[in-house]
Amino acid sequence: MLSEKEIEALKKGAYGINRQGQRVRIVSTNHKPPYSILCLVEVNGHDEYQPLRSNFTLYENEDSGLDIVGLWEEPFNLEHALAGEPLINVETKEKCYLLSKSKFAKVDVYYVEEQASIQCWNETDLNVNYVMWKEPEPTKSEYKELPKPTSIHINKTDEYQVKLRFGSDEDYNIWAKHIRKHADKLFYKV
Repeated sequence: MLSEKEIEALKKGAYGINRQGQRVRIVSTNHKPPYSILCLVEVNGHDEYQPLRSNFTLYENEDSGLDIVGLWEEPFNLEHALAGEPLINVETKEKCYLLSKSKFAKVDVYYVEEQASIQCWNETDLNVNYVMWKEPEPTKSEYKELPKPTSIHINKTDEYQVKLRFGSDEDYNIWAKHIRKHADKLFYKV
């Protein structure tokens, strides 16, 4: 079951992962019923389209390999980790770093600093227990601050009119674009 946060991230364009381990991205939420979501699935180096239900599953009452089960995480990459890029512990979800590599009994051993302690792993264990850290994308505010009008005149005769005057054409264009975009929320018919 996906959390609300994961669902929002998927709807905003974040990549998901299906039960088969394939990377998935939602491309449309206006598909034909009963499949309201259309996804792009990366399969063997090419893209395929897959319809899903609104709960991100293929079938209503049974699991499928195509069901989206979470957000995509970049797999562990040893070269990047050795270069200093951060990791995430899959279990604790804590950010950590690969400190060093050494030979121990003819096997490469890697030391990971995690929550003020140092863990020792071989490469196989690193691949299972860690994924690469991805910086969270900054959230954008839906509304930008609009320019202030230089004067406001309100006419309260038969029709209620508000006249705004701006210092530049650019300021006017910003307001006009905002009003056209949000007209259904700003005005009502009498």
